[in-house]
Formats: sequence, C-alpha cells, structure tokens
Amino acid sequence: MSEEEEEEAVDIRPRIVEECKALGKNSKLWTEYVKCAERIEKKGHGECTGQYFDFWKSMDQCVRNFRLFGIKYMHIFVAMLVVSSLHIHS
Repeated sequence: MSEEEEEEAVDIRPRIVEECKALGKNSKLWTEYVKCAERIEKKGHGECTGQYFDFWKSMDQCVRNFRLFGIKYMHIFVAMLVVSSLHIHS
C-alpha cells in the first residue's frame, strides 16, 4: 500500500459505534448502565456488570450488522432498526 492509499484509509468503526449507540435499544441500555453506575457511586458498593454486558452485547450485534450491510447501506440499516424498535415498543 502506498502512502497515498494509507492516508485515504478511514476507520469507520467509531462512526458505526456512535450510530449504534444512538439507536433506541442501545441508548436505553447505556442509560440503564449509567444510572446503575451513579447508584453504585452513591452507595459505595455494588456492581453494574449485567448492565454493562447487556449494552456491549447489543452494541456488538449492531456493529456486526453494519459490517454485514456495509457502510454504503448504513442509512438503510439505521432506518430498518428504528422501524423495528418502534414495532417492539408499540
């Protein structure tokens, strides 16, 4: 790979992670984790391992799906996830 090609390479994972984190289910799971962490900080003991792993399991699935669809179709995938999450919460 030449220097020019290396400069053009862009790591899309941070963008995908942010897109996934903003989706309804993942956003809710992240909020649950943060609330738990705040409760633990106030109490001084406890753990939020379950919430943490639930969030990252969901994130891994979302990122994997983005990779399957490809960045080219990201907007379609996000729309499908939003519609499916609306049906789940209805």
